[in-house]
Amino acid sequence: MAQMITGEMHVVLEGVRLAPPGPPWSYLGVARALTPAVRVLADSPAGQGIPVALLAGHAAECALKGYLSRDGDDAALMRDPIRHDLVGLWRQAVAEGLAVADPPPDWLVRLGEVHGKPYHLRYSRHVHGVVTPNAVLLAEGLAALLATVEAALPGAR
Repeated sequence: MAQMITGEMHVVLEGVRLAPPGPPWSYLGVARALTPAVRVLADSPAGQGIPVALLAGHAAECALKGYLSRDGDDAALMRDPIRHDLVGLWRQAVAEGLAVADPPPDWLVRLGEVHGKPYHLRYSRHVHGVVTPNAVLLAEGLAALLATVEAALPGAR
């Protein structure tokens, strides 16, 4: 049986920073956590198209929402039609000054088609298959997007 220990503890971690728990940092944290996993799956020989696209779609959405919520407010990003619309989020980020391609790259457009409504990657209702973007190109594009967002957010590095 485990014994419960109670009391106080004080720890000093040199060089460690904790971001406030909320936008944009919560979004950026998710994008940072998923992006390396996308790369690992993309490089695997097993052909992990759906897992790569599922993780990459969420990571791209979070990276873009991180940029778009840089003022700490994400309320407008939580409602339709923009909520899970990767192309819409990308275009809004471009309009707000994010230094990415306009129009969005093909990998993001194709990913958006399966990531957004009717959410074929998540639920696959009434479909026999899902065509996903090239996994390696997707991983490279996602990493570049995340790096661009990090460079645009003061204090992100």
